[in-house]
Amino acid sequence: DVIADINKLMTKTSRKVSDEVQSETKASAGEVIFSVLEHLMIAYNYANSKKTKTSRDKDLIVGSLANLLCVSREAKRTAVEGNLGKTCLLILKEAYTEISLQPYQPHKTSSEREKKIHPMLNNITRILVLLMNFANDSLEVKKSLASAGIADMLHKLWAWISLSDSALIAGLKLMATVTTGCSE
Repeated sequence: DVIADINKLMTKTSRKVSDEVQSETKASAGEVIFSVLEHLMIAYNYANSKKTKTSRDKDLIVGSLANLLCVSREAKRTAVEGNLGKTCLLILKEAYTEISLQPYQPHKTSSEREKKIHPMLNNITRILVLLMNFANDSLEVKKSLASAGIADMLHKLWAWISLSDSALIAGLKLMATVTTGCSE
């Protein structure tokens, strides 16, 4: 049901965006696909749903966006112009605030605590992978992430990131990607 709605939205949006963009300038497919996926990512980030289907859809959208940014220079250029790095850092700041506000209750079992923290760590991991692919082979993106405060955000999230192997690996890969060839 949700995927059908997304497909309808993507079809309508892509036609509308494609017509608007192509009428103004000749836009590449990477630019058009990026703009649709960016809007979907932001919409799904603020959708309050605990359904696993919504989580899978969010995984699909953010994963597609990350892969697109890794292979398409036009999409990466459009993302730089649209401040995707700052948007992702804002999402990470919101996740940090949310995860930090989780009360530590010693009487709860670790599995009960993990049920609340695990979905947040999955969201953080998704964004870290997205930022890693965004920064891949782009000194401009690396500098913009450095000036926006990626190091500070990773430092703040590090205690939480270290609770999950996948988040830890994504954080380390992001640090390696951003620091490679970037002096800032």
